[in-house]
Amino acid sequence: MSHKVGSKLAYEWQHIYRSLTRIDPNQTGLVHLNKFEQLCSQAGVNNILKDDMLGLAAVYGDGEGRVNYIAISKDFGLHKDRFEQYHKHANRYEQL
Repeated sequence: MSHKVGSKLAYEWQHIYRSLTRIDPNQTGLVHLNKFEQLCSQAGVNNILKDDMLGLAAVYGDGEGRVNYIAISKDFGLHKDRFEQYHKHANRYEQL
């Protein structure tokens, strides 16, 4: 699953990751699976099968319907050091 899903996410991952940090006000790395799916779809990544999403939830889920997008990013080799700036900016938006 990892190579297939990772390659589908790779092209738009920076945009998706930035959007995920904006809906994660406490910067826990956890977002609801349906929001994760929605943001992927909005970024044009529509070809991830429901079974693949459920697989992500099984591996990266917290048991409460949320997935850890930071762990997904790192495990799939999509994470870049510059992504940390998105967490800092998301905290600034929260303070405004």
